[in-house]
Amino acid sequence: MDFVLVDPEKCLVLDPSGTTFVEPSCVYPFTLLWYFPFEKYHLAGDGRKLWNYLPMKTYLESHIFLPVLAISMYGAFIYFGRKFMANRKPFNLRPLLAAWNLFLCLYSICTVLHGYSGYVLIFGRSIRDNLCEDLEATYGGSAYVWVIFFVISKFLELFDTFFIVVHKKPLIFLHWYHHVTVLMFCWVAFIEKTPSTLFFGPMNACVHSVMYGYYFLMAIRMKPKWFNAIWITVFQLAQMVIGTAMSMLSMYYFVTDEDCPNKKGSMIASFFLYGSYLYLFAAFFYERYFKGNKNATFAGEQVAKKYL
Repeated sequence: MDFVLVDPEKCLVLDPSGTTFVEPSCVYPFTLLWYFPFEKYHLAGDGRKLWNYLPMKTYLESHIFLPVLAISMYGAFIYFGRKFMANRKPFNLRPLLAAWNLFLCLYSICTVLHGYSGYVLIFGRSIRDNLCEDLEATYGGSAYVWVIFFVISKFLELFDTFFIVVHKKPLIFLHWYHHVTVLMFCWVAFIEKTPSTLFFGPMNACVHSVMYGYYFLMAIRMKPKWFNAIWITVFQLAQMVIGTAMSMLSMYYFVTDEDCPNKKGSMIASFFLYGSYLYLFAAFFYERYFKGNKNATFAGEQVAKKYL
């Protein structure tokens, strides 16, 4: 069985598992400008090859060892990689670094664009309804494809650390802690279908669009003077404030509303993770921009150790 458009007016598509979903690129035709051919599920039956993402979805949901394995290999690389580089000169991989950051920047922009239908849903409903949503009843087709891509991207982002190690830049706690915990949380949230990810995913993609764009321009030495690193930190700090607030509201609805189907594991994890990120980024922001400590930089450079 393939994908079948069963109701053109409502943009309902039947997937190979027998589940129907609303295809966003059908509801908002102007978004087809940035959709790839393999994800236009409402055009099923016209001879195009559509990606059946269901086997990938099932595989990711049933293989919890994957993030554990990735993090274990990540830790081993950091330890042995730094030992390997200890008595060697730093590599000069600036062109590769530039290409890598450009790739992640463009991917993040694509994720933001593909989130249009999600933004409409978010702003058209109350916060309570957003945080108590059954995501599987709402998302399918291209929307689910980009949820899967988002989870996979957290594995790819571990490679950021490769450039720090081979360029012999200081590797701070905030860098590797953020990569490890985000990967684990995204995996758990994907499995538990955590409603608050309606906010977390788009925010993360927006910030990364700016952040990796900044790193790309730095790598090719073309960063405009007005594009100051403080704006990246402001965006990141705003993300952590909103993330912590959404996590607290999720816990509130979980306790007070029996019809809110939040799951305790990912909900508690999101609260502690965003709370810790908020503390770390706020501490950096205060040290760097209020106290004027020029050594308080991050993403591969030294941060005041008393906060870490």
